[in-house]
Amino acid sequence: MNDNFKLRKANLSDIAGIQSCVNAAYSFYKDDNDLLPEPLFDDYHQKITSDHFLVIDNNTHIAAILVLVLKKSYLLLDNIAVHPNFQKNGLGRYLLDVAEIEALKLDYKEIQLYTNAKMTNNLQIYTHIGYSEFTRRQESGFHRVYFRKAL
Repeated sequence: MNDNFKLRKANLSDIAGIQSCVNAAYSFYKDDNDLLPEPLFDDYHQKITSDHFLVIDNNTHIAAILVLVLKKSYLLLDNIAVHPNFQKNGLGRYLLDVAEIEALKLDYKEIQLYTNAKMTNNLQIYTHIGYSEFTRRQESGFHRVYFRKAL
């Protein structure tokens, strides 16, 4: 990540920028049932106040987001999204590393995530960086692939 970007905790004044980032990052994905990805409908006001929510900005725009949810025995990487205008800058990979660092700081030994089976690029990325697939489920109309990584 270059010096033009800054990682920080999200705040309520970021909601419009967060929604813009998420809409741009996910809006071109639809599954076989024409379902748009769930992150497009998340309540970001609630997530900012209850979850571990970080953003990367460039002093003008929210370029990427990371939402972590504290579970009893693992840290859930709930959402990672990079606005298409800021992709190819290493922000996604950087946020994956940040998630692991945060998990260790919070004394977790495992991080988990899930993605839509149609997002085949994600399946390859997560496997390549050490995540192991442990189940596939159909939930809320989506075909989800669950991954975990021991830390």
